[in-house]
Amino acid sequence: MYNANSYWTFIRKDGTHKRPGKKDLEYWDRILLNIARNEIDALLVELCIEGISTFATELVFVIREQIEDMERDIKAHLVATEIEEFREFLDNISLQKDLLEALVVETISKIKEGIM
Repeated sequence: MYNANSYWTFIRKDGTHKRPGKKDLEYWDRILLNIARNEIDALLVELCIEGISTFATELVFVIREQIEDMERDIKAHLVATEIEEFREFLDNISLQKDLLEALVVETISKIKEGIM
């Protein structure tokens, strides 16, 4: 058992302490983490998967919003006759938006596979 001074020493030295008469340092932080590791690991994986899904949703939303804003801005600065001339360009912007969204979804699924 430890006395009060030993507890304060552990706290003051960030969970590390060498008791008199012992050769090795004791690491409370490591001991406590090992005890809780099984429960913590499962929670961290769940948190990462949920967090990465939320991140992906927000990223797709921002990409879509930015590209649509850009399209509206371009159309607003074109005369009605020029819009038809730029139709292929505008269609390509929409295609790029879809490709970026697909890339995000694919990347997130690969990250999830790596986490699990």
